Parts: sequence; C-alpha cells; structure tokens
Amino acid sequence: MKKQLFAVLAVVALAILGVDANAQTALKVGYTDIDVLLAGHPKTKTVEAELNTRRTQYQNQIQTLQKEIQDKIGAYQKAENTMSDVIKADKQKELQGLQERYQTLGQSAETELAQKQQQLLQPILTEIDNAIKAVAKENQYTFILSSSISMQLNPVVLYADPATEVTDLVFKKMGIDPEALKKAAQQPAATTPATNPKPAAPKKN
Repeated sequence: MKKQLFAVLAVVALAILGVDANAQTALKVGYTDIDVLLAGHPKTKTVEAELNTRRTQYQNQIQTLQKEIQDKIGAYQKAENTMSDVIKADKQKELQGLQERYQTLGQSAETELAQKQQQLLQPILTEIDNAIKAVAKENQYTFILSSSISMQLNPVVLYADPATEVTDLVFKKMGIDPEALKKAAQQPAATTPATNPKPAAPKKN
C-alpha cells in the first residue's frame, strides 16, 4: 500500500512541477470509490444472484457427500467387529477416498466461484473504468484517485475535500441516478439469511 501511495504522490508531484507557471491550465484532482460504484451498478445484483445460485448448488453437493460419508462411517462402526481384516481395510480405504473427495469438492467450489465472480464482474469494471476516463476528460481532471478500502484495492487517498469527489458524475455517465441510490440506501435493509458456513469434515468416532 505504501509503495502504491508513494508512487501516486510522486506522479502528482512531478505533474505539479511540470505545469508551466505562466500557463492557464491548473492541476485538477478528483477521487472516487470503485466499491461504491460497483455496489451501485444495477448489473452487480444480477451477478450476485447468479453467484448465490451457484454457491447453493455447490453447498447442496457438499452436504449430500457429507451425509454419504457420515452414513458410511456409521455403518462401518456398527459392523467393524464382525469384519475380516481384508474387508475392514477395504472399507477404510473407501472412507478415506470419500474424505479426500469431500475436501477436493470444497476447494474446487471456492476456486470456481472466485473465477466466475471475476469473469462476471470484469465487464462491469470495464464500464466503470471507461466512465471514469470519460468524466476525467469532460471535466478536465488531471488525476482521479481511488479511495476504496477493499481487499482488492488499496486506497491512495488519505484525505480529500468532499467537493473533489466524482462518484456521482461517474454514476451519471453510466446512466445511473446517484440520488435514487442514496434514497434506496436509506431504506431499511431487507433481512437476508446468513451465509451457510463451509460444512465441517465428518468426524470419525
């Protein structure tokens, strides 16, 4: 984060030094929050709905496999004393294979969901990027910095005059009414079910 901040500040400083003192053009800097723009984009809800559907499908598969493992563990434990060593070893190998399949399924689900999220969000992020560039050009901004604090984007703005924020301009450039978004945000949030935690691996007694 420090390297990114210093890099931006260095660019800004060089730009200031490069401005001719006699020129009429002044350095103009604005900022916005990519997370806010992304959350306010109507297509983001469609992406979230599709991801939730896929997530539910994966959870159902994992829970089905989890139940199968638990049932077979129970059956094994009941009949263990009557099994020959050969059958017992075969059953243990089967259970180990199911456990490995369970872990692989969980890891694959997480990886595929992350890849799908990136794939679905990329067109929206591209649209936001194009809108930011258009706003900068039309309003003669020299720089538009990021104030996002998400895991994906480190902020490069520690303080800025609110008057220099261009988020509403970017929304309007994409055909989105920022005032409608603000009113919607003030409405009581609908209660949503908690996300199911990742199922724990079945335990052997």
